Amino acid sequence: MTWGTCCERESTIYRAGDHDKAFEIVDAATEPMRRWGHLERLIQLLNESVETLEGPNKAVAMGNLATVYRMLGDYRTAVRMYERVKEVFAEQGDRQNLAATYHQMGIVYQHQGNYAEAQAMYEQSLAIKRELGDKSGAASSLSQLGVLYQL
Repeated sequence: MTWGTCCERESTIYRAGDHDKAFEIVDAATEPMRRWGHLERLIQLLNESVETLEGPNKAVAMGNLATVYRMLGDYRTAVRMYERVKEVFAEQGDRQNLAATYHQMGIVYQHQGNYAEAQAMYEQSLAIKRELGDKSGAASSLSQLGVLYQL
């Protein structure tokens, strides 16, 4: 299946009103589309997801969109979106995704050269990951803190 076929299918599913199914397709395609540089189309698809979804899927779509903006260097938009995502995950009690959002925000602040804020985000992420017993996630946060200290 080509990206065009995938995106046409997803758009048809959105128009049919099955927004969660359409988002499943978009979510599965997000990483390959980022990797292969289909950012403009990915932004369109993720915006459509954000506009049509509610709850956790909307927050995930918004987080994916924030990551694309971070990749494009639009840090202000990325932080604004991550802040909204963080609020949703906090309200839902989704600690795993909350930790991931803190981590992503740390990356944005690190790219901006705002090391104090990046450190605070990584430390919040680390605390949650330790609380959850997520050793791999904690190692990732510790690794980012190490990179930060090196910078």
